Amino acid sequence: MKKSYFSWLILTALAVVFSQFSIQVLPQGGAISIDALFLFLILFSFGFRKFTYSVGIYILFDIIFGTTFISPVQWLFDYPLPIFSLGLGYLLLWKFKSSTTKEVAVITIGFFIKYLCHCFSGYVFFGEYAPEGVSVVWYTISYNFLYNLPSYVAVVIIFIALKKLKIAYFANN
Repeated sequence: MKKSYFSWLILTALAVVFSQFSIQVLPQGGAISIDALFLFLILFSFGFRKFTYSVGIYILFDIIFGTTFISPVQWLFDYPLPIFSLGLGYLLLWKFKSSTTKEVAVITIGFFIKYLCHCFSGYVFFGEYAPEGVSVVWYTISYNFLYNLPSYVAVVIIFIALKKLKIAYFANN
């Protein structure tokens, strides 16, 4: 894929579209989705700056499509921070030579920080949903794990498959 403005916009649009087509798995929110795959493709192909622009566009459309939230702080920890955090692993590992291992490490770090953001929000704002007798900490850790882990696994599997098939952005890398 030629590193063009058009390619960047297409990947951003795919992230937005796939964020709307997810498998809703839990009653208080949380869905299995591969929207992060396209954000990682932007990150690895165009760098952190374009990734940040894409996250801004992604969040804008998330607002337009009607996110639900109970407070601005909860919105911050459930929407913009988790999406932005996907790219933080890139900042930690940017000096290392590009390889599949590095890219999967970036994805892993990003998803872990995203998971922590959701856990913080769950603990502070949704602890009341914990069943009686279940620790709020355990509830939020397990609740968020139920949809973050399958999303992570799906993104990593598809990412590696695309890389092995030399699809899209991988043809030039």
